[in-house]
Amino acid sequence: MKNHMHSSGIHEFIEIAIDATLIISEHGIITHTNLRADQLFEYPTGELIGQPVEVLVPNQYRHKHASLRQSFFNNPTLREMGKYVDLSAKTKLGNNISVSIGLSPFEGIGQQVQVLVSIRDNAMLHEAQARIDDYLSEIRNITETAIDAIITMDVDSTILSWNNAATHLFGYTEEEAIGQSASSFRNICAKVTFMVLLMFLARNKVK
Repeated sequence: MKNHMHSSGIHEFIEIAIDATLIISEHGIITHTNLRADQLFEYPTGELIGQPVEVLVPNQYRHKHASLRQSFFNNPTLREMGKYVDLSAKTKLGNNISVSIGLSPFEGIGQQVQVLVSIRDNAMLHEAQARIDDYLSEIRNITETAIDAIITMDVDSTILSWNNAATHLFGYTEEEAIGQSASSFRNICAKVTFMVLLMFLARNKVK
């Protein structure tokens, strides 16, 4: 491990960090926090310092965390957790929150291994994903009830969506069409090209 950080710069570094940030000793004790961490975990400023990091672990996982922490310190490496699977952390008020966690080990005073822990609240991410899902659901409802054939494709002409009107027009079911290249359906290419040509002529006809 080659990351080094001078103790004199620790406070300045974590206070300007975007995410909630902790520093944990090799014994699992919280030695530094920033304001964002105090606010995220609902602790008064400074109260987390000196406490074991397990106070932030939900009760059902706490008994396993000490061994996992020790395993990490035995082989400290940069690590990102919660990117694909939600992790939970516990606030002082007992609320479980969904988080993503980054671990950055470094050598502190006396070459003792410590870890800088960056914690990101996933609440806003989940809210954004929910809005996207609602939007996509609304779009799907519109396309399914449309009287016109509506097809969406990616930049490689792979068909992503296919409504009922497209089935009536082209003769292929949604299951047959999605995932296929539009170029593989010759009648689709011909009809779409013809419709695009008609639209072009209609918009540019000489009066």
